[in-house]
Amino acid sequence: HKKLQIQEHDMLFLDKEEIKKVLSTAETHFPNFYPILLTAITTGLRQGEILALQWKDIDFEKKAITVNKTLYRNKIQAPKTKHSYRQVNMPDILCDILIKFRKNDEDIVFPNQKGNYTDPNNMVKRYFKPCLKLAGVKEIRFHDLRHTFASLIIAKGADPKYIQCQMGHYSCQMSFDRYGHMMPDSSDKYRNILNDIKN
Repeated sequence: HKKLQIQEHDMLFLDKEEIKKVLSTAETHFPNFYPILLTAITTGLRQGEILALQWKDIDFEKKAITVNKTLYRNKIQAPKTKHSYRQVNMPDILCDILIKFRKNDEDIVFPNQKGNYTDPNNMVKRYFKPCLKLAGVKEIRFHDLRHTFASLIIAKGADPKYIQCQMGHYSCQMSFDRYGHMMPDSSDKYRNILNDIKN
């Protein structure tokens, strides 16, 4: 359990202002990286899951992404756990960008210049870190975009079950353990919930 406690303190995420800065910087200066960044922030997918995506995994009618593989050490592998197999919602903003970004002859959603899978380390070094720097926001890990996504949907009132499904956690409890400290304190909201017990 100790390890998890340490992880919680290490959990960094971008706030709304920082997200705006980073996205507009990417859009202007790193146009090919912009859709990757937007995917990470609006879906909570892991880095390897994003880079492994093929167009057949994206359903524009249902506005959903099917996660069924991950890129690990430049090889396509099964997802991290059986709970990582999932369908994830795509907001309209992401659908629109991906439709514009799509090139007809490609199989891989985010290929490198040679049309192969993008190397995660290269992506972080060439695009992600420079983008954060140029946007003038704190340095975070690419994985922290997952926490950023969680913090955003929690702020919008998403319940632990939805968070669990989107992020591919094995249980609501895991989502709660990890992100419970971000959830609004509902004690006051429910304070008078039993007041009508005599009515």
